[in-house]
Amino acid sequence: MKISIVMTVYNGEKYLKDQIDSFLNQTLLADEIVIADDCSSDKTIEIIEKYKKNYPDKIKIFKNKHNLGFTRNFENAISKSSGDIIFLSDQDDLWYENKIEIVVKKFNSNPNVDLIIHDADLVNENLKFTNYSVLSQVISGFNNTDVFITGALTAFKKNLVKYFLPFPKNLVGHDGFIHFVSKNLNTRIVINDKLQMIRRHADNTSGWVASSLKKINKFDVFKQQFFSKRVKHYNDRLEQVIHMINILEKLRFEQHNFSKDTLILSQVKLEKEREALEKRNLLEKKNFFERKLIAFELLIKNQYKYFNGYKSFIRDLLR
Repeated sequence: MKISIVMTVYNGEKYLKDQIDSFLNQTLLADEIVIADDCSSDKTIEIIEKYKKNYPDKIKIFKNKHNLGFTRNFENAISKSSGDIIFLSDQDDLWYENKIEIVVKKFNSNPNVDLIIHDADLVNENLKFTNYSVLSQVISGFNNTDVFITGALTAFKKNLVKYFLPFPKNLVGHDGFIHFVSKNLNTRIVINDKLQMIRRHADNTSGWVASSLKKINKFDVFKQQFFSKRVKHYNDRLEQVIHMINILEKLRFEQHNFSKDTLILSQVKLEKEREALEKRNLLEKKNFFERKLIAFELLIKNQYKYFNGYKSFIRDLLR
């Protein structure tokens, strides 16, 4: 079984050494470390190339000719990996030495699972521990693990890749989409093991409330959702839903190990979600009165469950 670590980097000189060292100190070592640089202007490439001199067969460096952004850079890096199990990584965290070993054991004991996401300790930029983990914050704020989709805590089997690559054209976040595909195929599990640190600092690209170093609750989630900038359309999500519907349609005529009942249920759910997204997309094109009619129709049909529930309904009324 070949193991790959896929890491994207951009101006990561401050914390990069810690992360790469944690890869190289694993009790079960990866066969390859694929690193895709997105046009860094600091010493990131210099640091990586020094490691490559010592591990020429293990470390693979890919330098983008122009800036792709983190989503497309992950797409690029994943496509360059060759492992049977692929671990995603950010450039500024720190893995515990048994991370790969534990995840591989979980895959081996759960042969029908294609994606695993694990817990992690939340620490500040100096690696000072808080009393919280990512999963504990998710449970406290959302009361479920459906929204637990952090890419840096995710590993998946190679056979899953063909169902999510290439990414949809307008995709904003790679990790949410990979989990979306896996959940609809019913091949995803969440494990409680804390297998690394998530380092929070001023330059983190994610401002997700569950990554906060302070204890959160449902009201904190409500505030972030309600006061966040209202999106003008849902084309990104709609593309993902249509992509998944097409995948499920193709699977009807292919040999696979997925549960047929699961695939049928997923297709029914996705068609309903597609209807809700297309309907809510109409809001920007309608006048004041028509927007209210659409909002109440979404509410009556319980279609706000595909968004943020009653909070989304209130926002639509205030449009």
